[in-house]
Amino acid sequence: MRLLRITIVTSVIVSLFALCWPLRGMAEGPSWGRPVNLSRSGAASDPSLLYEGDQTYALWWDSYDGVTVAVRSDGEWGNPTPVPISDYLYDASGSIRINATTGVYLRDTIRSGSITADGTGGVAAFFLARAEGSGPLALRQTRAALDTFDWAAAQTVVSAASGWRAVPGPDGTLHLAVFYTGRDEGTLPGVYYLRSEDGGESWSDMVLVAESLYVRRATPEKSHISLSAVEGGAIYLAWNEPGTGRALWSWSQDGGDTWSPSRLVAPDDPKASNAHLESLGDGRVLLLWEGTGTGDAPALYSSVSPDGGSNWPKPDAVLSLLNGGAAGLALQPHPAGGLLLAAGGVADGPALARFGKLGEEIVADAWSDCVTLPHVTGAAERLRVASVERWQAVAAAGEIILTGVDPSGDVWALSSAIDTLEWPTVVAPTWEEDADSNAGHTLAATGAVGPPTLVQGNGPARQAFWWDSVEGLVSAYSDGAVWYSAQAARAEATESGVPGPVPFGAQLATNSAGDVIACWIAREGAAEGPVLCRSQAIGLHLWADAAVVAESATAFRLRAGGDGALHLLLARSAEAEEASAGLYYLTYSEEAGEWSEPVQVAPVGLIEGSALSDSDLDVDATNGQRRAAWLDPMAGALFYSGSADGGVTWSAPLNASEGVAEPAHPQVAADGDNTIYVFQTAGSGLLQTRIDASGGLVDGPKSILSSYSGAALRSGWQLAGQGTDRLLLVVPESPVAVAIATWLGDGWSEQVVPLSGAASSTPADEAAAMAAHYQEGLLSITTVSEAGQAVLWDLPAAASGWGQEEGEIWSWPVRSASLAEGVGRPAAQIDGDLRVHVLWHTGSPYGDALWYAQWLDTKWSAPVQVVRPDEGIARDPDLAVIGEHLHAVWSAGFDGGPEATVTYTSDASAASSWPLGRALPGPVSPRNAIGAHPALTADLAGTVHAVYAVPINQYRGIYYTQSSDRGETWRASSLVFDAAVAGWAMVDDPAIAVDHDGTLYVAWVRQDLAGISRSRGLYVAQSDDGGERWSEPRFVSEGECENITLVLAAGGGPHLLWQEAGSEHGVWESYSSDSGARWSLPSRVRGYAALEGAAGIATDGQGRLFLAGIQAEDGGRQALLTAKWERSTQQWTIDEPVLLPRAVTEATDVSLALEPDAGRLAAIVSARALSEGEGDEPVLLAMSRPVEPRGVGPEWLGDAQVAPTTQAQPTTMPSVTPQASVPAEAPTSANGTVAVGPMTVPILSIGGIVLVALLVAGVLVVRGRARL
Repeated sequence: MRLLRITIVTSVIVSLFALCWPLRGMAEGPSWGRPVNLSRSGAASDPSLLYEGDQTYALWWDSYDGVTVAVRSDGEWGNPTPVPISDYLYDASGSIRINATTGVYLRDTIRSGSITADGTGGVAAFFLARAEGSGPLALRQTRAALDTFDWAAAQTVVSAASGWRAVPGPDGTLHLAVFYTGRDEGTLPGVYYLRSEDGGESWSDMVLVAESLYVRRATPEKSHISLSAVEGGAIYLAWNEPGTGRALWSWSQDGGDTWSPSRLVAPDDPKASNAHLESLGDGRVLLLWEGTGTGDAPALYSSVSPDGGSNWPKPDAVLSLLNGGAAGLALQPHPAGGLLLAAGGVADGPALARFGKLGEEIVADAWSDCVTLPHVTGAAERLRVASVERWQAVAAAGEIILTGVDPSGDVWALSSAIDTLEWPTVVAPTWEEDADSNAGHTLAATGAVGPPTLVQGNGPARQAFWWDSVEGLVSAYSDGAVWYSAQAARAEATESGVPGPVPFGAQLATNSAGDVIACWIAREGAAEGPVLCRSQAIGLHLWADAAVVAESATAFRLRAGGDGALHLLLARSAEAEEASAGLYYLTYSEEAGEWSEPVQVAPVGLIEGSALSDSDLDVDATNGQRRAAWLDPMAGALFYSGSADGGVTWSAPLNASEGVAEPAHPQVAADGDNTIYVFQTAGSGLLQTRIDASGGLVDGPKSILSSYSGAALRSGWQLAGQGTDRLLLVVPESPVAVAIATWLGDGWSEQVVPLSGAASSTPADEAAAMAAHYQEGLLSITTVSEAGQAVLWDLPAAASGWGQEEGEIWSWPVRSASLAEGVGRPAAQIDGDLRVHVLWHTGSPYGDALWYAQWLDTKWSAPVQVVRPDEGIARDPDLAVIGEHLHAVWSAGFDGGPEATVTYTSDASAASSWPLGRALPGPVSPRNAIGAHPALTADLAGTVHAVYAVPINQYRGIYYTQSSDRGETWRASSLVFDAAVAGWAMVDDPAIAVDHDGTLYVAWVRQDLAGISRSRGLYVAQSDDGGERWSEPRFVSEGECENITLVLAAGGGPHLLWQEAGSEHGVWESYSSDSGARWSLPSRVRGYAALEGAAGIATDGQGRLFLAGIQAEDGGRQALLTAKWERSTQQWTIDEPVLLPRAVTEATDVSLALEPDAGRLAAIVSARALSEGEGDEPVLLAMSRPVEPRGVGPEWLGDAQVAPTTQAQPTTMPSVTPQASVPAEAPTSANGTVAVGPMTVPILSIGGIVLVALLVAGVLVVRGRARL
């Protein structure tokens, strides 16, 4: 018996081992190897890590032994070996101290400093020592070979220093940045750069990067300096200014010989510090720093310059696991490209992250999330490793190796395979990320003076310039994909040329080489002065020397012509020896390489003794013609002159404003060989004169765009597109919209486009002035507010609704505030003031409620709760707008009895404006009301019609009622269909429509018993006497259906649309052309076979129908799919899908609302979108588009349409809901596992479980027999 028990216990142990052993393998993955305590001394500090050949060297400073090294070969670390550095001791006179007994020079072991590769295969060490007795601490340096560690005699590199950073460059040059604290020969304290091209044996002279007296307060322990050298000579340097702690940076493009002026990292963040600069190749540079952004919480921020540091995009907060700590980061090139980051101070040990291209679906480089790896080691070692605040890293031979020192003074080493690491990342798209229309980009939040000027380079590059009230000229650059952070303009400091920055009021243009030219008049307090011009390459912020273009001018106008040359028209009001007073023209081309001599356009008599402003002149050069326009203040008139020979000779001046009082601000453009001459007046708004090629009058002046005058014109109207494919006239329509008029050859076609999507939300941020720029299909508007906010609006002709037929373009979706969970399908209606009213249901454990919000002028009101029953439900809302009244109906109470209320459209956004709901008349008393799915509509006389279902019990059926006194009273309900008498188990989902002659149509579905709720058929009835009597129901279709909608289409015939019940929500339709007597065969709407949720349908009352739904596109994006029912063809015309923003994670139901007289169609979409925190949240999206207003199109003639094919028998819809099925074969197990319920268990483990069970059963049997 004893032997049996031993056998059983042993078998149980073996079986349990067999059970657990496979599970061990399931947890395997990338992990840290066992941590190695390299120093084992408790006296180590400042470790460094080098990789040379196939060996890794860890070096550190020991407080007793000095420099100590451990070498890793073939994956194993050797024992620590002291390789100390000693240096001479000096007395107070600066002489080397001597041992009086032995006569030997005294030396001491160096126990702190920094160690780095020297660029030649050796190692260099830097430390501070007093090389001149009582003098300042000097930066000393020595070097050694890695195989011997025989240190050379130390030498002084910098005579007085408080901090430094040395790094080897890709070409072997050793680069050094230092805080210099002395005053040798007039050299002031500050940040300096040196280099050595022989491994530290000799050094260049110091080059000043930035002066600072505060560096004298720095210490090596508290100094932060980042230095990075790139192939080609670029060097990047970042440091913390010791006086303020703020991060500064500078760069050199010539190997360190000259440096850019130092700049603040993140100027808007006073806590920005500990910056790191690293090259990514291809001219790209990464900047990583810690700060608080615009808040208080510390975070890490990252930005990548595409052009070596000239421009920086808006930074992103990254690597949240690190809690904003950037001082202890180690950055190394990743073997597969990009950068590898290692950081300490994390509870789970060192954290790793990668910057680069992290997946095929991610186009741009990005930071991964932080990765922490498990440790195959004991708890004590893990705790000590986790306490390391700063790690050094090296990535080589397929591994990442780290070294760091813990608070106890021990150096630890870790390693892991790098190729198996996965780098998780979450790309959280912003709402504006892929907005392709009307999306504003804020160039300056405050301080801007006047709207920015936009200049176009060769290709997609652009640069916006504006004057800041403090910084002067400021600009931001775009490479066509990204707008980079704004920077103040700087002028080259040279001995030649005209010094000083570009002054306020300079005019800007681009030449054929893509350079930006700025010109201005250097008046120096006088009325006239020379015209000066500077240039800069687009994308840079550094201006070349200014050159004198013209000796004297009182006003001028600079334009870039269609020929790529620059054209300048200037006015002189004073006589001079070289030229008389008058108007002059000159030009600059790259071929000539210089400005032409000024040619007089008009004689002196026109402007002698008068003052002009720049806006009183204009010049254009298109189609080989030159056009000049100007104001003669003496004559009080505007004049024109043209040249057909490149500006050599000019036509006689023509009065272009004959008979017009107070004309001003002329602008000219080409109209073929003719000229369009537009100007404004104080009282008449905008006027236009047309002039032929010879300078003669064609017609005008005559009024154009007569609705604009006064404030709108003072805000900055402008001609745009001269010399391009279209000529535009842009006028501020309001602070939030612009009128865009396109020249058609014989007149202007005007459209108003809203400026939506920017940060502007208060009147102080609304546009006060604007400027326009047009290039290759893109109209760009720049605006400035009274508060100095400068915004750029890009309005592509193909996506913003201008320059094409009305009704083609949907506005960019505007999201509501975050909603409560459990949002039901919204009901939407639009009123005559274009307010879109939205009512929806939310269900929660705390009860149902109805919520309301409105969308107007691209803005959502705050959601308000308007119905919250004390008990029971509040759901299935519907709306109707009649004049200034908004009617609402919903299911209420415990049994769904319908209730209704009415409020004013103008007051609906206030919850207090909603009266309590009243029960609609029904088959039982209001107290016991029962019902479901009420629906509303209204007729031309203002009568409100309501229909609802009583799905079950003895009263089951479809009920109708109406109110002719704005909802004050409701007529007793009539029974549209008695389901109980018909023997139907259940009815539901009614819909209602009313014809222009008062004919009522009601549709509903027949359903199976409650609990199954599966629809069996769709039926329609009608009433010609206001709902008193109803026709027999007419069968339309059978099968499962939902979301029934009944509208009046072409010819006044009822049009019925519904969706398949199930997962695909395909849209079907049937219509009647004989007032409901016969119905067409049911057919699926082309293109609407599968939708994500309920479709929206709207009609204008004249036969036009609009249909919209959400459809999944290839690639996972969702899109709004819209169609219009054509009266002439009796078919649907489908529009191109409109992609929703990438921030939308899910979109389902759509509601359409149409204001037919104003021609505005709105879509409200139920959606979920990414929130500012983690995850997504329920929201409503609002979009709109113009449509042809009612009454503008062909008159509706009633029954003039093609009769539909009628059905002879019921048609079965192919919409049977599929039943769940069980696969005939079980799924194949992977990797020796089988599925057991929700778990996947190894086969060997199953065997172990079975064996244990058998053994336990055996024990029980044996023990039972023993008892017997």
